[in-house]
Amino acid sequence: MESLSAYAGRFLGQLDEPDAGVLLDEPTTGPHSVDAERRPSAVHRLVDDGNSVGVIEHDPDAVTTADRLIGMGPQEGHRSGQVIVAGTREQIAAHPGSHTGGYLGALLEETQ
Repeated sequence: MESLSAYAGRFLGQLDEPDAGVLLDEPTTGPHSVDAERRPSAVHRLVDDGNSVGVIEHDPDAVTTADRLIGMGPQEGHRSGQVIVAGTREQIAAHPGSHTGGYLGALLEETQ
């Protein structure tokens, strides 16, 4: 798994053309905590360079830095797969049908 993470890091570091689309699946899961802490800044650098980045993530710190979110549900497992809400962090936090919204609202209050 670590070699896959290293490969992905090299690939992302070589992206020098804007308008690339990148989808990362739980990039904070598995790496050493120091490496995981660097991932959000690397993702933001990709966006700042003109790329589109989608991240599948459950880590609260990573989620609270997102520009836009898609809340899936309504539950987990076989009861999942529907888009419940999409929008900014604040829109997700205010949505009554989003389980993520409740957690996100509390996290946003802590960071303000």
